[in-house]
Amino acid sequence: LTFKRFVAMYYTILKPSGLLKLKTDDLWLYEYSLDSIAQDKRRTLISLTDNLHESPLLAEQYGITTHYEREAIAEGKTIKYAVWMKS
Repeated sequence: LTFKRFVAMYYTILKPSGLLKLKTDDLWLYEYSLDSIAQDKRRTLISLTDNLHESPLLAEQYGITTHYEREAIAEGKTIKYAVWMKS
């Protein structure tokens, strides 16, 4: 849900310095989201990884892994993760 209309809605909901986080196994969604959100100058990319489970950013997940995330990992997919902060 990173189409420009949704990104605009997130901007109105988030407080200053609020975080928008994306975690997905879908490479197309990940790349689309990076491009889509980069076009919104009210956000700053602060964290990014193509493989969450091989990254120090995994600690931000507090040990929580979703059912779908476990399925994706079992299929050999990597989990992509990005965090933006509202400027």
